[in-house]
Amino acid sequence: MSAVCYRGVGRTLHPLEPARSVYLSDTYREVLKKRIAENANTRGYKTRIAAAAGCHNSYLSQVLGGTVDLTPEQAINLAAFWSFTADATDLFLDLLHRDRAGNVKLREFYERRLKKGRESHDTERASGPPRQNLPPDAESIFFSSWSHAAVLALAFTTDFADEERIAVRLCLPLALVREALTSLESMALIRKSAKGWVAGGSAFHLSRSAPLHATNHVNWRNRAIANVQNRDPDSLHLPHVGAMQRSEIKSIKAKLVHRFDGSRIAADGSIPEDGLALTIDLFRI
Repeated sequence: MSAVCYRGVGRTLHPLEPARSVYLSDTYREVLKKRIAENANTRGYKTRIAAAAGCHNSYLSQVLGGTVDLTPEQAINLAAFWSFTADATDLFLDLLHRDRAGNVKLREFYERRLKKGRESHDTERASGPPRQNLPPDAESIFFSSWSHAAVLALAFTTDFADEERIAVRLCLPLALVREALTSLESMALIRKSAKGWVAGGSAFHLSRSAPLHATNHVNWRNRAIANVQNRDPDSLHLPHVGAMQRSEIKSIKAKLVHRFDGSRIAADGSIPEDGLALTIDLFRI
């Protein structure tokens, strides 16, 4: 997962996209279990998905227990019930066919399809409302440095909304902050009102195929390193290097993405009092 999205613009609380469970699951049964767990407070939800699949509740229990499999017809019924996108539906069916494969060659065939499907998918786009890419000129300005994103975030806060306080907080020259605010206004990302800066557009996205994708990540990792060196007592930096089963890596990734989404949704629904940078790194050494 390495796409980037910015939600300080157009703050809207939204639910997680159901298709996210497909991209972060190793088996189709895991998708089923996640969807059931995510709807644990919905009365009779398991019975509802059994009906949507076209099977009895007892049969679905056997599927979850691993004694029988869904049929492709039942799986595509569930994909429609959950309103999966076409890509998520393809991946869900590929998981099913891989798990049902009767020989090694067929299993390897679907493993290759699954790998290709995951690699071509931006995990960040699997949740929340549709996000737009900035125009190329605006994207090259905004993501060339960390300062535009930082100024944008602080411009909406209650404590750092004016340019002088933003400059002090970020240790930037006042002229640079003013230039950033002017650029953000010209990009229609913010606009000035009687009460201060307000959002001028919707949430936007930088895909991992974008030229400045790596630059943006490097900029914010460098800010994190500077924060470590400054020993900020309110920050959190937790490195860990170790070894584990390969099957556990995807599980940890899924949990981190879920928590990351929860943090972003909490931020979208809260009063903007301060700016926050949240970065997560999980990779094979």
